[in-house]
Amino acid sequence: MAAEKLRDLSQPIDVALLDATVAAFYGTGSKEEWRMCGVLRKLRNRKG
Repeated sequence: MAAEKLRDLSQPIDVALLDATVAAFYGTGSKEEWRMCGVLRKLRNRKG
């Protein structure tokens, strides 16, 4: 899943996937946007 791939900081960040996540976040207000919002929030709150 995309969210798991973005949260795995032991690997280089997939820039295309991150870009798609940000685009979904700032998109139309769809369910996908809200799901990606959760992913971005988890990344922001991650310590490490």
